[in-house]
Amino acid sequence: MTTSPREKVSITLPPDLASRARQASHGNLSDYLAKALEEKLLNDGMAEYARLRALDSIDDVYEASEADAA
Repeated sequence: MTTSPREKVSITLPPDLASRARQASHGNLSDYLAKALEEKLLNDGMAEYARLRALDSIDDVYEASEADAA
């Protein structure tokens, strides 16, 4: 099994969060945090996509109402 290249970073966490993350990671905190960040970035991207799609829908409604008014 090959792993992707890694970059060492330093983070600062509240003690209780660090403790819970270590416990949940079952000994591999780096992989656990990498997966959590991937999920967070994916969720943020999906939320931004949904926000932009919602703006498109409102624009479509405005265009339709302007066409009806004309």
